[in-house]
Amino acid sequence: MGARGPTLLLGGLLLGGSFVARPAAAQVGAWVAVGVAGGGSGLEHSVLQVGVRIARPQPGFTPDVELMVLPTALAVPTIIALPNLDVAYAVPLGRYAFLVPRLGASVLLDDFRRGMGVGYNVGLGVAARVVGRMAARVDYTYRRLHDLDGTVHLSSLSFAVAVH
Repeated sequence: MGARGPTLLLGGLLLGGSFVARPAAAQVGAWVAVGVAGGGSGLEHSVLQVGVRIARPQPGFTPDVELMVLPTALAVPTIIALPNLDVAYAVPLGRYAFLVPRLGASVLLDDFRRGMGVGYNVGLGVAARVVGRMAARVDYTYRRLHDLDGTVHLSSLSFAVAVH
């Protein structure tokens, strides 16, 4: 496959898998997300990010896993991924809506620079069933990552939808 093979394979699996993921239970579990990342010392300009979030908003503590990629693989043979592994605490705002603060670990996988950064993230989201089997979610995430070049601050705003 060469150097481009793993990048294209991973990108294809992430994007393809995110569109076919379906939760098994009545609560929404798999979200297809699109957002904008940028700010601080992380990126010079805001950039588009796409990905998937696995989360089940229900009252109390729940795991929250997000994998966002910057779709640079479409222009150059590389991939930049931002996986987050969080613990969320969902607070009901009504029968079908939740406020979801979260805290966890983040990794920046940068195939272009052949680098990696690790750190933490904090975020706040609102998830709600909007019509029938469709739900929507808006999330803000702040990441502080450390790599060989120093500290990277990266903020993102994402919008996600799910069908159960």
